[in-house]
Amino acid sequence: MKVKKLRWCMLFIAFFGIFGMVLANGSTDVQAKSVKKSLAKIVNEQLSSDTDLGNMTFKWDKSSESFVATLDPDSTLYQQMDQGQVTIWDSLVDTIKDDSKQIKKKGYSKYSAFQILNPSDKSRTFLQVYCGKVHYNVRDDLD
Repeated sequence: MKVKKLRWCMLFIAFFGIFGMVLANGSTDVQAKSVKKSLAKIVNEQLSSDTDLGNMTFKWDKSSESFVATLDPDSTLYQQMDQGQVTIWDSLVDTIKDDSKQIKKKGYSKYSAFQILNPSDKSRTFLQVYCGKVHYNVRDDLD
């Protein structure tokens, strides 16, 4: 429970920091770039504490207009999914869904899209979340 409170506190502080940068800076290109970088940094810092995810990190992808990460094939998460175990995956999906929802609530819905790609075929998506809602989850195909 404390981890969840800490995560929300970090998001809250980051949003105020981003809002301050946007007000202080007149250039929309600079604003957008700093918002994307700040949000990616926050999400990646939250996920970095989970060793089950391996080296997975989100980066803004201009063409898909979403934060994109490729699942680490050496991670515990990937190995368990390969064996049909989805407990860690479900937890990750919930975290990303919550983060996306919070980003949208703070007025940055343009930056609330997330995708996780298949490491062996990056044209295939494992997860798509937009504005806090799951649009595709590979887990549904495992049932």
